[in-house]
Amino acid sequence: VFLFVLLVQCNIYGQKMSIAKDSFQIGEPIELTILPAASSGDMLSAAIDFSKIKNLLYPRDTATLEQYADVSLDSISKGDAQVIDKSVVFKSTKVPVKIHFSIFSLGVFSINNGGDSILVKIIPPPGLTIQNPQDIKDIKPIIEGTGFDYMTWLYALAGLLALLVIVYWLYKKNKNKTVKSSSSQTEAINIVSPYDEALTALHNLLNTKQYESSDIKFFQTKLTDILRQYTARQYNIKSFEMTSYEIIDALHDKDRSFQNTQLLTEVFSLSDQVKFAKARPGQELCKEAVEKSIYFVENSKR
Repeated sequence: VFLFVLLVQCNIYGQKMSIAKDSFQIGEPIELTILPAASSGDMLSAAIDFSKIKNLLYPRDTATLEQYADVSLDSISKGDAQVIDKSVVFKSTKVPVKIHFSIFSLGVFSINNGGDSILVKIIPPPGLTIQNPQDIKDIKPIIEGTGFDYMTWLYALAGLLALLVIVYWLYKKNKNKTVKSSSSQTEAINIVSPYDEALTALHNLLNTKQYESSDIKFFQTKLTDILRQYTARQYNIKSFEMTSYEIIDALHDKDRSFQNTQLLTEVFSLSDQVKFAKARPGQELCKEAVEKSIYFVENSKR
């Protein structure tokens, strides 16, 4: 058993490694040749773990150097060898094994294969100098951007447009309610005929004896307003924009009834005397003016 183990060890450690040169640029392809041992044995040798190739300069300068090499395994020549993770496992045959790889770290690296080792120096490419760690300065603060922020303005514009749409919608909604309310009120007024409207108001003056009020001017104004409203609706004339005589002239052109014209003339004449001549007719004349107005409305309807 002792002799057998000794034979295996001789096969393993009898292998030699060689490279074309001892200095390579960072990332430059490297060809490592594993020479077979003198023995013809076929025993499994120790693997080369490329993930643990130590940098001999690492303890001197940890600011810019890495402890282990950053290795890229490219290919392995034909032979009884294989790659497991980042380790190359091969046998001590008579056929040399060629391993092609690249190192992307700066420093001096030791590649070990059992009892044999070889040094590889990785240098920067020409024209590239490595800054001394003591000269490295703090990183400057990030410069604030001065460009125009289009997205912020776009969101603001979208929000403003949405607000305007909401305001317009509320305005239209409120306006439609107002128009509907006004239309409803107008329709409610138009449902009552001019005749019924005037006659109801005149009978109210008569039944409540408003003609007995001490404010004669207020009573006469109320009476003539009822007649203006009636003639405006019944004859389609602008009674509230006309004088008493203009209303009578317009009525004469529309009605052609001497009796109606006469009745309206008498009522408006009494009212004008109260408003402009400060006349104070008695209660009987005021009551008679209401009765004449009722008769005028009933007669003009026929």
